[in-house]
Amino acid sequence: MTARAFDRYMITGHFTTNEMLFDRINRALAQGVRLIQFRAAWLETSEYIPLAQALSDVVHAGGARLVIKGDHTLLAQSWCHGLHFTSEQLAAITAGQKHVQKHDNRQLIAASCHDATEINQAQAISADFITLSPIHPTPSHPVTPPLGLAQAAKLTTTATMPVFWLGGMTTKDIATAQRMGACGIAAIREFWCQ
Repeated sequence: MTARAFDRYMITGHFTTNEMLFDRINRALAQGVRLIQFRAAWLETSEYIPLAQALSDVVHAGGARLVIKGDHTLLAQSWCHGLHFTSEQLAAITAGQKHVQKHDNRQLIAASCHDATEINQAQAISADFITLSPIHPTPSHPVTPPLGLAQAAKLTTTATMPVFWLGGMTTKDIATAQRMGACGIAAIREFWCQ
């Protein structure tokens, strides 16, 4: 199953207990979300990796795909469905001309992009899909100027892989995003806080 099969990409938000994390993930699965990114930068690696593995099992059992934030070496783990690279990781990979090696062809490689240069970098590593952000103003990045719909649509047309629009997006924006060339939307608050 490729990223084109999805119109919603949930990104996990802050959680204070593992129970809260699994509850919100199970609720999203019940609501039909089938592509999820797990990120928890505040956790130590020794806690994050086992939690990612357990979450991967739950998401897989729910008929969905989980990608995680982390180092490309995690792709060697059989439980890892895929990785989502930050724009900083993406730049480092392309600058070092490193090859991202999938353990399994079913794994997904995603990247965070904000401009044409980063889209080109994502294409250089054969990313399966990208997020493009921020489309609208968002409280999580209050000083970052939004791309707006016209610029987002223009950048989306340059991408050779599916694009999910991120930044102030809601499910009401899915049809607009798709009409303007995106695969769908990515969001934290829209899926995490329901």
